[in-house]
Amino acid sequence: MAVHLQLQREELETALLPFGVGRIQELRGLPEGSINTNHRVVTDTGVFFARLSTHRSAADLAFEASLLDELRNDGLAVLPPRRTSDGRTSIPLRGGAVTLFAWAAGEHVAANAVSERHLWELGRVLGRLRQLGGGFAPRRENPYGPATVRDWLDELQASGGRGDAEVAAALPMLQQGIERSQDLAATDWGVIHADLFRDNVLWLGERISALLDFEMACTAPAALDPAVTLLDWCWEDDDAPRGAFSAARVRALGDGYRNTAGRSAVAPEALAAALCFAASRFALSRLRDFHFATLPPEALARKDWREMRERLRCALALGERGIADLWG
Repeated sequence: MAVHLQLQREELETALLPFGVGRIQELRGLPEGSINTNHRVVTDTGVFFARLSTHRSAADLAFEASLLDELRNDGLAVLPPRRTSDGRTSIPLRGGAVTLFAWAAGEHVAANAVSERHLWELGRVLGRLRQLGGGFAPRRENPYGPATVRDWLDELQASGGRGDAEVAAALPMLQQGIERSQDLAATDWGVIHADLFRDNVLWLGERISALLDFEMACTAPAALDPAVTLLDWCWEDDDAPRGAFSAARVRALGDGYRNTAGRSAVAPEALAAALCFAASRFALSRLRDFHFATLPPEALARKDWREMRERLRCALALGERGIADLWG
């Protein structure tokens, strides 16, 4: 997300007319994220999240809308996009397409406030996503799969880390993580969320009120979903000089996951490979989207690539056996 384009109230109000939400009363840009331009919009009829996508095709947007409809019909706490009177889910704007979602109730949980109950509940929903994603017929290639991530690494290697010594020193380890993607090709695949970080889950107490941001959803190795989730939700900075994965948190997430995924649960060895690849992938995307970004602070809430570097370091040190012991 972020605010890459400054939208005027009048132009956005005109674009949103087909959605029938009335006149805009308040408009605020949201700096969180990296790719899209997003706004909180208060209109005559309610509060909405308006997302302007300039990097995705009509087919990508249709895939997301179809998936959200399917998940909502199966009882998951997701928010399908609002539709126009003639059934469209997006409207052309500024060379991209604007999609409108209801503003979801709930709060994000802070890293130091994540409980084992939160993680069990999150794992349970992840397991349900695994079941439903395995049977979802439409397919979408992973836009941030191994080939793309290798290209990012190649670019940084060719430039010596763009002159940043700390980045250059991390490149060999990032390559190790990317190489683990080779172990995922023969594992179980399905449609995954691919980005279930804390800022994409809203809570009412210890109950999930909404899963957000399915724009990265794609057909990929199923192990990537629990791996990405584990990276963000199960890390504790106080457990080691550089931080470590919390055994209690990982076990709670895994127990909830297996509770609903059943026989479709991913194998521990697949999770180990996915964890290393995902850590490299997010370290590299944070370098591209945040570390080297030129947007001012008020337009982009930056994320530190070093956080993912340390998670990769830990995952590589644990190895398959260590990660399997944590996961249970």
